[in-house]
Order: sequence, then C-alpha cells, then structure tokens
Amino acid sequence: MTTALDFKLGDLLVTSKGAKQIPVTNQNGQPLIFMPNEALTVCYQPSAFNDPDATRVNLCLGMTPSLAEQLKSLDVLLINAIAAESKKYFGGQSLSIEEVKNRMQPSLKLSDKGYDHWRCKMNIAGRSKVQCYGTDRLVRALPENWLAVSVRPRVQIKSIWIMSKEIGIIFEVVACQIDESVQECPF
Repeated sequence: MTTALDFKLGDLLVTSKGAKQIPVTNQNGQPLIFMPNEALTVCYQPSAFNDPDATRVNLCLGMTPSLAEQLKSLDVLLINAIAAESKKYFGGQSLSIEEVKNRMQPSLKLSDKGYDHWRCKMNIAGRSKVQCYGTDRLVRALPENWLAVSVRPRVQIKSIWIMSKEIGIIFEVVACQIDESVQECPF
C-alpha cells in the first residue's frame, strides 16, 4: 500500500464554483494509483444522487478485511500529511492531527443498511470514461448489471476535498477488470 514517501499533496485549488481541493500525486507529479489485491463485489448499481442521466456516478464496492486495513492506513497517512501542512490549506490556521482526524470523512463507509463499503467516483461516458477489461484482459463494454459481477478496480487517489469543516478523499475508478460469472436460471 501507499507509504508516506509515495505521495505528495499539491497546492490548494479553488474551482470557479468555490469548491476547494488538494491534488494528490506521486512524488513525480503523476497520478497516484491504488489497486486492491482482490476482486470486490459491487454493493449497488452505479448511480448519481437524483440524476438518472448522470455520466459521473458513484461506484460502491464491497469491503474485505484487507481493503479495510489498507484504507484505514491511507486515511492516517493523509491526515498526518494534511496536519503537517494545515496552514497552507486552512488560511494560515494550524490544525493538529486530532483536529484533522475529526474533520476527515473516513474512506471506509457504512451505509444506512449497515454495509461496509468503499465509495469511488466513475465516469461512464465522455473523455474520461472508465476502461473496462474482461478476465481475458481484452477490452469490454461496461456491464449492464454491476451487481452480477466482481471488479478489480484501478483507482486514482485524485484529491482531497475541503468543505466547511469536513475533509474527504476523492477516489476515481479509471479502469477495472470485470469478472462476469454466468448466472444460471433458478427454474
């Protein structure tokens, strides 16, 4: 998994709409990519909140014990890095590790129904559309039913968002290997 030497935080960016983000890259300024070791289940059909026509959707992936530990470790690394440079990101205000931790939205999410999951963003159309491959390593179309497949995602740890008193990580699925098992008719 990522170590403290593998990533760096960029300068605070403010979009035209006022959203604040801190880019996350590797030490060479290239996208920071994370790939879980195991295939993951998909918890819900990818969607965007109240927008059935959205091309940027949430992909919620099922949790494994190994992935949970890796995400918790990543959260700790980023919390420490943000706290170390907090004056740069919070208008000269110095925040302790505990203060940053209290603002941080954990990467490991718990749904209203009690499911542990990892929420990532994914583009399903356009220039940045996710690249999908089959287990044969050949390009394939997006699955119609994401609930019937397992996924090995290639995830970019894109940036850290800052909103009011909250902080969180933007994970973006840039590619995924899809294992679409044949489902047998139960009748």
